[in-house]
Amino acid sequence: MVFIIRMALNGLALWAVATLLRGITLATVEDIILATLVWGVFNGLLRPVLRVLTLPVNIMTLGLFGLALNGMLFWSVSALVRGFVIDSFLWALAGVVLTTFISSLLAMLLGVRRRR
Repeated sequence: MVFIIRMALNGLALWAVATLLRGITLATVEDIILATLVWGVFNGLLRPVLRVLTLPVNIMTLGLFGLALNGMLFWSVSALVRGFVIDSFLWALAGVVLTTFISSLLAMLLGVRRRR
């Protein structure tokens, strides 16, 4: 149940980011749902593998490459979902930071905890 709530919060955060940032657009509700699902799969399956593979670079950049990695994954979601458009990599970076912040804030306000 927590997984479904967190996915809904991520979708709401994604919609808020598309509303707030002019470089990110979402066409329909279906695109929000699909982008949220793809983003969840990327974060759950692809991101842990990429974090291990890029660990030396992440250490050398004091963790900043992790932010770039998240931006690249976010931007690649827009390449897979037709109605989700991100204009540039900088918008993807801003979008992933804002999406994470809004999603975490909503989860904290609603008392939804991440499983460990």
